[in-house]
This record gives sequence, structure tokens and C-alpha cells, in this order.
Amino acid sequence: MTRLTLAGPGAGKTQDLTDQINARLKSGTNPYSILAITFSRRAAGVITERTGSSVEGHTFHGFANWLIRLGCSIRGKEPPDIIVDKEQDKLIKRAIMDVNSEFLELEEVKHALSRMRVMNVPREALRPQVVEAADRYLALLDEQNLVDFTRILERGAQEIQNPCVREQIKSLYQAVYIDEGQDCAPRGVLS
Repeated sequence: MTRLTLAGPGAGKTQDLTDQINARLKSGTNPYSILAITFSRRAAGVITERTGSSVEGHTFHGFANWLIRLGCSIRGKEPPDIIVDKEQDKLIKRAIMDVNSEFLELEEVKHALSRMRVMNVPREALRPQVVEAADRYLALLDEQNLVDFTRILERGAQEIQNPCVREQIKSLYQAVYIDEGQDCAPRGVLS
């Protein structure tokens, strides 16, 4: 059964979600077969708290990272490392140098990456040199088996398309609850 609760901030969507989870728990559902995903760590903590710690709330990024690790394990590959902002800046600067475009600025490429990856701005709407540097940055991530904050969601979305990963998820979870899904939907993450 799919149920969608639409309401504004503070209207009680998270409470409704945890009430649904608690009703399932009362009916005898194994708490480990319930997956609850939300946008922030704070909201994940609220879900965990409101279910009496029976069901752990997860963030979209945490769940996507788990999907990546599951997929890598299934394929016998090493999971990627997560880079922090300072490392990301260094890699973007290297990408700018690699494409030999001395007039590009770090912030311009970072902004373009965000626009392309999160806001789905078409590549054609950006300067070609910026797109080239952004593409080089993404290639460097892949070459070095790294993920940044956005790449976690992108790779997690790719992993869930893998039939082996999808079957593993189906075998583990009877129910999936998504809170605040509208807050986190780059490139089909929720599709």
C-alpha cells in the first residue's frame, strides 16, 4: 500500500509517519523489516525516538551510502571513499588545471556542478569551459573511487537500479517510509 501525506511544514507529517510505523510494530511487524528515510540527521533522530528506538531513522545520504556499499560488496569491488569540502576543492582545482582553462574560478565550477547535478540545469545553459571542468572533476572522482556529498545520492540511485541490489532490499524490508521526500530529489533519487 502506498500512502502519500501532503502538508506544509509543522503540520505533523513526521508524526503521521511514526504513527504508521508504530501501528505496524503493534501488529507484530519485525522492526528490522521497516526502513524509515528522511532528509536530516535531526529528523532521523526524531523517527528513532518516536518509535521507541525500535526503528532507526536513516538519512537519504546514509541510505544511499549503504546502497553503494551493498552494490560494491555484491560485485566484489572496493567501496568509494567520501571526500570532504577541502578535498573536493582541491579536486576541482585539479580539474580546472587539467582542462587548461586558466580563467575559470573554483566557485564558478562548484556552482555549475550544483546547478547541473542538483537543479538539473541543462549543460547547454552553462559555459562550455565550465562544463568541461565539471566533467573532468566527475571523472576524477570516478578514477580515484571517491564520492562527494551529491555523488553519494547519484551513485545510490544507480545502485538501486541494479537487480541484485534491488532484490536484496526487497528481501530485507517489508515497509519503506519516506519523510520529507520533496526536500531531496536530485536526478531521480526517488524514482
